[in-house]
Amino acid sequence: MSVPLALQEAVELADRALSEHRGCIAFSGGVDSSILVDLVHRFTSHRPPLLFADSGLESAETRQHVQEFATRYGARLMIAVPKVTPEETWAKSGLPLIGKMAGPTWEQSHRGMGFRVSCSSCCKARKIQPARRLMRAEGFDLQLTGLRGDADSASRGMRAAKDGTYYLHQADRVWIANPLSSWSDMKGRCYVKKYGVPMHPAVLAGHQSPGCI
Repeated sequence: MSVPLALQEAVELADRALSEHRGCIAFSGGVDSSILVDLVHRFTSHRPPLLFADSGLESAETRQHVQEFATRYGARLMIAVPKVTPEETWAKSGLPLIGKMAGPTWEQSHRGMGFRVSCSSCCKARKIQPARRLMRAEGFDLQLTGLRGDADSASRGMRAAKDGTYYLHQADRVWIANPLSSWSDMKGRCYVKKYGVPMHPAVLAGHQSPGCI
């Protein structure tokens, strides 16, 4: 049976990265990271742990879903938590977005309202940095992510073009691999349907992603 090119390329990149490094999968409970976990378990021999960044703003159903998902795949679950409260983060770098609008769109739409807004700073401080601290402490030097390129947003498309799909993040001293970089929403939906990937309750209810509360 022939394998679609996008799937074949994703499997090859995941297999290569996990063969060359000690890696984990960044897992949010959302659609893309769920697909990535299933893909690695279904098409490779690697069984990396899942790395969940609990920002302190996750819903109870997200925490439960992440635990159940890891159990279903027999994967070790690592949970990274920030060192400071959300309020301390926002006082330092500005408020994150409010609602489900895409971060850059929200920031552009709410300029000049008399308070600082920085979606990226909140995410970096409460998710990215704690996750990378934990993976380094646990001896991992590679993070696989479900990040997609221009199918996701223009800014991510530029980032994917600049960095590539497999690269060393110099500042954080970790390797990053994005096997789903070229995937569209349609490819993702087809994969979920074909292989029965379990979805977060919020996604099943029609939301684009679980997100922070």
